[in-house]
Amino acid sequence: MMQKITISVLAFCVLGAAQAEEVKNFSVSAVSAATVLSYKGGADDDFSGFGASFFFTIHDDGSKQWAGRASYAYMSHDNFSSVRLHATDFSAVWGSNLNRVGFKWGIGGGLFNDKVSGPARSFTFNGLQLTGGLGYNWDSVSLALWMNLRPGSAYKGDGFKAESAANVGLELGFRF
Repeated sequence: MMQKITISVLAFCVLGAAQAEEVKNFSVSAVSAATVLSYKGGADDDFSGFGASFFFTIHDDGSKQWAGRASYAYMSHDNFSSVRLHATDFSAVWGSNLNRVGFKWGIGGGLFNDKVSGPARSFTFNGLQLTGGLGYNWDSVSLALWMNLRPGSAYKGDGFKAESAANVGLELGFRF
């Protein structure tokens, strides 16, 4: 009788540990996004809106993972509602616990393409970005805050040039 109880307890522990370590390599998220373009002299262009992101693990060595992250956001200028920003980016991310339950973090870099359009003109900006994020994964849900830092020199047009640029997104997603 004691042997059966011991075997049952061990089997329960092993199965429970296997469930806790279930790897889910994909997530799709809704994103609340904001982008700030800062100019010399203190003026800023602030955009906010919503979007979607897709996250996928490429390589997993057990303690660290390589992943890809793609996102799109549609934002409006905070002071001029007729000015819109379509932001698209892709990053390669290296981090810990990206595809498992628990606290996660990641850093990386990638490419962005932003299109700002207004009533009279449109501008397209693209370049490289640095990416970093923190979050938490539950069994089927992911919550993360990602930030992208971009060179201001990528945002220049007729008579203007940004000093710096940053994009941030708060993501709530479904893991599978």
